[in-house]
Amino acid sequence: MKKVLLLLPALLLCAFAQAQLTCPDAAGSSLTSYSNGASNDSIFYYCSGGLGTLTVTPETGTPGWTFNWQQFDAGTNSWINYSSESNVPSSTITGLNPNGYRVTIVDGVGALVGCYRAWIVQVLSPPSVDVAPIPPSCSSVALHGTIDYGTRTPIYNPPPDPLIIDASTEITVCFTANHTFVSDLGFYLIGPPACGSPVIPLSPNPGSLNSSNNVCNSGNNVSNLCFSTASSTNLNVCTASTPLTGTYGSYGAGATPINWSPLYGCDATQPGWRVQIYDCISLDVGSLQATSITFTGTSTCGTPTTVTYTASNINSAINDNSCSAATASIYTVPPTPTTAMPDSNGYLWTANPYMVIPDSTTSLDFTLPSPGVPTVFTLQLTGNGPVNGAGCGGNTQDSELFNPLVPVTPVLSGNQNPCSSDAPYNLNSDVPGGTWSGPGITDPVNGTFDPSLAGMGTHTISYTITSPCPATSTIDITVTDQQTIVITDPGTFCSDAGDVNLQANYSGGTWSGPGITDPVAGTFNPALAGVGVHTITYTPGNSCSQAQSISITVNQAVQLNVSPDVTICVGESAALQASGADSYNWTPATGLNNTGSANPTASPLVTTTYTVTGTNTGGCTQSATVTVTVAPTPNLTVNGSGSYCVGDTVQLSAFGADTYNWSPATGLNVTNQASVWTVVSTDHTYTVIGTSTSGCTDTATVTIDAIPVNAYFTINPNTGITPLPVMLTPVSNGSAYSWDLGDGTGSTSSTAFTHTYTDPGSYIIELTVEEQGCSDSYSLELIVLDVCNLAVPNVVTVNNDGVNDLFFITSEGVSELKVDVFNRWGNFMGSFDGLTQSWDAKDLDAGTYFYKMSGTCKNGDDIDKEGFITVLK
Repeated sequence: MKKVLLLLPALLLCAFAQAQLTCPDAAGSSLTSYSNGASNDSIFYYCSGGLGTLTVTPETGTPGWTFNWQQFDAGTNSWINYSSESNVPSSTITGLNPNGYRVTIVDGVGALVGCYRAWIVQVLSPPSVDVAPIPPSCSSVALHGTIDYGTRTPIYNPPPDPLIIDASTEITVCFTANHTFVSDLGFYLIGPPACGSPVIPLSPNPGSLNSSNNVCNSGNNVSNLCFSTASSTNLNVCTASTPLTGTYGSYGAGATPINWSPLYGCDATQPGWRVQIYDCISLDVGSLQATSITFTGTSTCGTPTTVTYTASNINSAINDNSCSAATASIYTVPPTPTTAMPDSNGYLWTANPYMVIPDSTTSLDFTLPSPGVPTVFTLQLTGNGPVNGAGCGGNTQDSELFNPLVPVTPVLSGNQNPCSSDAPYNLNSDVPGGTWSGPGITDPVNGTFDPSLAGMGTHTISYTITSPCPATSTIDITVTDQQTIVITDPGTFCSDAGDVNLQANYSGGTWSGPGITDPVAGTFNPALAGVGVHTITYTPGNSCSQAQSISITVNQAVQLNVSPDVTICVGESAALQASGADSYNWTPATGLNNTGSANPTASPLVTTTYTVTGTNTGGCTQSATVTVTVAPTPNLTVNGSGSYCVGDTVQLSAFGADTYNWSPATGLNVTNQASVWTVVSTDHTYTVIGTSTSGCTDTATVTIDAIPVNAYFTINPNTGITPLPVMLTPVSNGSAYSWDLGDGTGSTSSTAFTHTYTDPGSYIIELTVEEQGCSDSYSLELIVLDVCNLAVPNVVTVNNDGVNDLFFITSEGVSELKVDVFNRWGNFMGSFDGLTQSWDAKDLDAGTYFYKMSGTCKNGDDIDKEGFITVLK
């Protein structure tokens, strides 16, 4: 047994502790594994009889620190004050018994700068590991280990950090009770003795509030009746339904808010919290069945914290007529029980060199297959028990060396093919000291074999050794007698024939001669031997028989050549060809004109694979195939035939082929696509040829019938003075006419007619003609003038181009018109007769001029008009 002691320096072990909380005299350290979700803390191990020391140094804050130390009380599951120290840079507590300790650090300006916990643990007995010596073995290794995990003082799940109650703390108190006549009950919460046991009335007895003690609610029982700082609901017992239930923040007919302030400053984690029920009227009975008190707020360490006290199935009597604090029923809600944390002890087997150990963490005693090489097996402890607090003696791992014994297989030798008449002889082994057995063995020690005693045939002889590892080897000995060798005639071969194994009536000999590729199996390769007659010899494997020979003939193979595969359309034929042989036979005969010809013609109706077998004069044959694929004729269909209006764009489509060609090309956008377009002008027939990928074709046609229709008319006159009759003359073809006369009226006349326009203006006259669903439209503009109408330009361009050089007036229905022109300053520039003359500004400057008109209409109306004319040069 090789013991490994963990005698590590204390400072090294302390390196795993929290940096702020140190352990100058601990033997070792590790971390907790709490099960209640609390963050893990340091564990400092001390050997039996030692008292611990803890030192804490602030990492931040203003000097003038105060250190408040507490220790764990397992009976109340709470932290109780231990010591306090102020105005020092660090704090140390000594002589500590095994327990949990915490420290809170407040700096010189009152800021919280640290909260830390640690456990002082005493190692009562150190761990011990032992691996038994491993005996050598040929095929397996037996491991046996013993473990003593050691013992230590307990560690517990820590209670919450202190929670000092203030106005922001959420408090909830709940009751469940059996009781007749709920109106004589009063509910109270009493704080722990540590803060003076303050009493909080949650809902005093309604009768006691007015000193009447009357029964105002004869209902029974209380079911999860709660009072909370988070509720604003009022409980009026006199008017409430029963059983009493719900959550409330005030009580009574006047909705008196619950006063929680007496609890401010109390530590919610301190034990001794009580609930009290006053029963103010006699003769009724009951008991408290369950209760809970919950505090939610921020701990002194600045973390969100919830502290809960709860009890159920308590059956605490509610006494009759105890309407005072001295006699009322009172129940102390117990703290949450402490939970001791077990060590997470475990172990692990390992091997060097590495090998898989299936039960490495679940078994201390088992057998493994031998690793075959020297191997060190180690058993070591795992977990966070006393093993991690080592430094108090003991060991945490042990190792043993296993040396395997390697089995040896004897190698046997000797004459394995004696004749039956041979003298006895000795067999040999490379490992001495064994025993021979089997037919013909006359000396088991020397391995003497007598062929005549064993007899004819093959005999298995065994050789067995027993040390250092048992092993057995065998050798086969075949005893033969003199006999005549007979070789089986394999017949004649073609030069392309495959390998064949020659046969003789005696095995164990060797073959030789042209074409022999395996002398033992007698494999003959005709191609290697070549065309001709060859002598092959078989020599027996012993001297008991004589060698024999045989002649083998190899004839020239057929070198058959055939035409390639071919594709034809339905109804076509293909010429097949074969060469390289002396005679031919084609199969099947379907579609062939001659099955015995080297070059037959094939006309199959469906795709057919023909096989031709060629034979030469030496009787050698070879076969080959030619496939004649019969491609189907495309089933061509087309769309697009019909009657269309002239000018329509028509899509012509073909289906069923792979490529297409349309003709003639006249009017088509393309000619080589499945779908083409044309604009209808005249009757036309198009032909499309569809071709498949195999070259087979089909033809179809598309016929287009053109429907011509043309709308046209004349108007006479095309302008005039109202009222204006005009002659409308259609020059069109079609079966239906529709006129829009532009003045809100219409006509369907197909011949000339007269229509009168009574109002001046511009009219668009449109004619629509239809024929077989096709239509065409034509329109003209008609100008109808008033009886006195003037058209006056606003610009003249004096550039001598003969266009718009003069200022002149266009008029209708005017009998007299005079025009005067002035410049921008009002100077007279000239005048002219607006009916027969014009004004020439070629000698004037470019600019804007003012004109005035005066005259008479033919109907007697006066003309008085003025405006501006711009002269451009």
